[in-house]
Amino acid sequence: SYLGIATRNWGRPGEEFTLEGFTRVIEVGPKTDGDIVAILEGSNDAILKVTAGTYQRALQRVVNVLRVQGKVPLLLTIPAPC
Repeated sequence: SYLGIATRNWGRPGEEFTLEGFTRVIEVGPKTDGDIVAILEGSNDAILKVTAGTYQRALQRVVNVLRVQGKVPLLLTIPAPC
């Protein structure tokens, strides 16, 4: 629970979103009874120098599939350091 809202963390440290993460997020969607799927992915892709276009296409596909599954994708980013 986070702020009184039931949550579940399906994250995997060290995962590359454009490879494993993309597939995992799509597979997890139907397994959850929640309405919202929060997505904080891509840090490892940046380190591995995945191009912005490749990342954008993978993220858009995930958003499209989650919407078809009846989920609301919530895209998150790491806040900039102070």
